[in-house]
Amino acid sequence: MPTASNDKEMEKMFEDITKAVVNEITEKIMIRLKEIIQKNVYDVPKGGYTRLKEKGGLYGAWKTNSAKSVDGITGSMEYAPELMIYNPEKAQHGWEEVGDLRDEIPKFVENAMKYKWGGNASIKRPFWKFLIQELDNGLFDKWVLEGFKSRGVEITISK
Repeated sequence: MPTASNDKEMEKMFEDITKAVVNEITEKIMIRLKEIIQKNVYDVPKGGYTRLKEKGGLYGAWKTNSAKSVDGITGSMEYAPELMIYNPEKAQHGWEEVGDLRDEIPKFVENAMKYKWGGNASIKRPFWKFLIQELDNGLFDKWVLEGFKSRGVEITISK
């Protein structure tokens, strides 16, 4: 492996590797989020409606991105309500009397919050909370170490 004589050279050496690791971790987080949504949202008893999943439902309403900036390489995952269907005739994510509720669907599902019209989700179906807990409890660090190791960079964390 080449050597670096200053910080800039070292950053350049690791730029492609770091970008690949960030992309890999972002994708893993997306996959894990969808697994948790499947288990905690879609696999629980449901009302009399069709689950849209990746075809306009919560499951498919997420985007990932990675970018290089002056601060380094970042990866992000965000809720994208515009990827959900709003069909007021079928009361999918809102209806005429209350309007488009896609922006609020994750809060309703996660917390069994009261809706604007007075009803509420019958049970909490947390998904985001569980994902954050898993990442905070070592999953993120594990993925970082594995990502670099698989690309020939061994990282040791001292405690």
